[in-house]
Amino acid sequence: MLEQELKLTAPNAVTLERITGSAHIQNWLTASPIGPLRFLARYYDNTGRVLQQAQCSLRSRLEGQVYRAAFKEKGQLVNGLSQRIELESDIDGWLETADMIPEGLLRSRVLEFLDKDEKLIPMVTVD
Repeated sequence: MLEQELKLTAPNAVTLERITGSAHIQNWLTASPIGPLRFLARYYDNTGRVLQQAQCSLRSRLEGQVYRAAFKEKGQLVNGLSQRIELESDIDGWLETADMIPEGLLRSRVLEFLDKDEKLIPMVTVD
């Protein structure tokens, strides 16, 4: 999956309120309301911080009752948009080694940086 992010900055609160209060935005937000969701995420690396050096990230996240792993590769700017490859897969629990990632492209990409039995170190936890 290719992830593209468009981040906008409002120069002041009035402009931000005009944008978020517009009929178009409000219709989009209320068309299918979403209740609060809790995500608990851990970002990993090894002792040499090879993922950080490669500007990549490996994350496991608890989404409700489902654990998911994600590997985000170094991105690039294209016509003002940030683009990067993001690979995801369901997993059985919090990652301890890359070997816990199911066979497939995500695992293959992670194993280009880490050994399969190497202990993953949680660097950051986000709740």
